[in-house]
Amino acid sequence: MVSYYKYFLFTCIWAFLICNGSDEELFLRANKYGEQQEWGQALDSYKSIKQKGSLVWYNMGNCCCHLKDYAEALVYWKRAQQGASRIVYTQSKQNQRILARQLNKETSVDWVQRLYEFFVYNLVGISLLFLQVLFLLCWAFLFLLQRYQGKRFFFTTLVVMTLNGLIGVGMVVKYKQTDKIGIIITDNTNVFAGPSQEYHILNKLNHIDQVTIQGIKPDWYKVKYATGVGWVTAAAIQVV
Repeated sequence: MVSYYKYFLFTCIWAFLICNGSDEELFLRANKYGEQQEWGQALDSYKSIKQKGSLVWYNMGNCCCHLKDYAEALVYWKRAQQGASRIVYTQSKQNQRILARQLNKETSVDWVQRLYEFFVYNLVGISLLFLQVLFLLCWAFLFLLQRYQGKRFFFTTLVVMTLNGLIGVGMVVKYKQTDKIGIIITDNTNVFAGPSQEYHILNKLNHIDQVTIQGIKPDWYKVKYATGVGWVTAAAIQVV
């Protein structure tokens, strides 16, 4: 396995930002286990932390990767990205790329995906509500500009409309991030036409394939995958 970014990216001073009391003790203990490369004990300590921040999820992913539990590592790294700083977000994304390359799961990225990733990265730490308010303010400002005429009005309108378009795209990207993601944790997972094994098999999914959750029934998840929509058993998927 290629070397990952150094396991401990942050010093223990970050502990107070994510946990208190016994949680802080568990965090420091987990760090100590990590320094000693006792990944199983480090993971257990991180799991015991009640209020897990993005840094805890990130380190849990690293522990699972060292333990060769790659599906679980991917789940934790994706959880780490939710509400993360740019540093944690970038490192989590980088580790996912390395893992995909090592497992021959790397796929080509088109310009649409690159543009999406660009917006995601630059919107880290910005809430959807903030973008919605900014979007409405831009329209209100544009309405007030109607009293002006001439080139200045045209230029200002063009700038405001462009800004509003970018904000609109940002809102779509942030809304897209609210989709519930799942990671397939078993190989050759059957995708059924309905929430029962009596339905015919539509397709098969492989270990660490990523899907979008579209529905839930007891012991079943309705998922959207690369080529369609179907149902998989709850035992075959880990929800991010």
